[in-house]
Amino acid sequence: MSQPNFQGMITKELRAYALSHRDDQETFYIYVNKLNAEANWVEMPPSESVDDL
Repeated sequence: MSQPNFQGMITKELRAYALSHRDDQETFYIYVNKLNAEANWVEMPPSESVDDL
């Protein structure tokens, strides 16, 4: 049995596949790496005082 093309899957498809194959760690790591690569992280400086909140 051959594995599907994970790189060609959109995040939603990959998530569904990972949830239906919970024992497949490789798929889980591919999913997490894809989430990390597609994330829109925003850098925030640390608060210097309570008033900054």
